[in-house]
Amino acid sequence: MDVVYFLLLLGIVALLGFFAWLERKDWLCLAKALAFVLASALVLIIIFGSIMSLVVGVLNTIGPEELLFIIMIVTALLGVVAYWAFRLVFRKLKVRNLTISLTEYIVQWWLIFVTIYQITFDSVIKKTSEVPSAAALISDPKGVLIFILPSLISIWIAVVLYKVKTRQMG
Repeated sequence: MDVVYFLLLLGIVALLGFFAWLERKDWLCLAKALAFVLASALVLIIIFGSIMSLVVGVLNTIGPEELLFIIMIVTALLGVVAYWAFRLVFRKLKVRNLTISLTEYIVQWWLIFVTIYQITFDSVIKKTSEVPSAAALISDPKGVLIFILPSLISIWIAVVLYKVKTRQMG
């Protein structure tokens, strides 16, 4: 069932351009940005997982603080490697600034969605076997984030689509 929800989310993001009545070339930028995020994330997840498996295998007695530090270092190093790879890819494929900006926004939106997912399942639903009411969520500080973060993402999506439509971006 999670795959269905994921595909539904991808479909919604992919159709944002259509729903916002964007021109074809702008809609294609949105689709390219989504494809680039998916491909890049897949490659970087595999590289990160391989490096972390190797490091943790060698240092099998590390604690949480050391693990966090290693994750931060590996993440920063991968960011630099990805920067050089992206520079090459963006230059070779002549990627528009709009596509690059939309790529950045998609990554940011997904980071917030992952936060919402984590809050929802780790903090709210784990406490009870049923989905709590809105009133119960509002009384919990973490539950409030389930209302605030999606609202902010909705505003952000609206502003980005408006800027693309009115040529204020890219």
